[in-house]
Amino acid sequence: MMSKTYSWRRQELVAKSPQVEDFKERWPALFQPFQINEEFQRCTTVPLESTFMFQLDRYTPKLLELFNAKGGAVGQRIKALLKALIQDPCATVCKTREVTLRCLIEYMGERGEELISEHEGEPEVEVQQRLVMHSMKLYVAHEPDAVGIIIEGMPVLADMGNVARACCLLLGLTYALNLQYPAKLAKTFEVFQRLFVGLDTLQPKPSSRYISLKNKLLA
Repeated sequence: MMSKTYSWRRQELVAKSPQVEDFKERWPALFQPFQINEEFQRCTTVPLESTFMFQLDRYTPKLLELFNAKGGAVGQRIKALLKALIQDPCATVCKTREVTLRCLIEYMGERGEELISEHEGEPEVEVQQRLVMHSMKLYVAHEPDAVGIIIEGMPVLADMGNVARACCLLLGLTYALNLQYPAKLAKTFEVFQRLFVGLDTLQPKPSSRYISLKNKLLA
């Protein structure tokens, strides 16, 4: 059914730019991980989660080398994040992916707190209420643990399980909902889009920071 109504959704998104809350009310099934993956593939022909995670894992060893070599204030912030892996040599794949993505944001000259909001000891519903003024955010709650996505101040996905999956599905939602990337995270999303899912690798022209990263990864 979602496949048959795809063209209607795209027309509505492009012509009317509806609020996410209104769109979710009209198309609630779209706001589920499976359907986000399906919609992304309908938009791009690329499988979302499998491609994103494969490429992230593929580039992680080289990315970690680049992160370790980074100097200055950015390097100090990255090294603080890398301690989570240094202190746990048996870190899970999910943990390694999360640390890699957190470091990537800093490496690209952006700030992790622009994307990820951390909360300790707060119920998830209270965390969601705190973020009603944010246009696009991941939240990570601890004790109890929860990871979710906020768009236009409303929770659109919960129970993500880990930060890497939340980042991946947030990218998928930007395509499914025809959303702009946050201005303060444009370079991070450029890496998600061009490097991790291989879309629009040359057009529009890549940023100089992305080109530098890609050249270092291929060196």
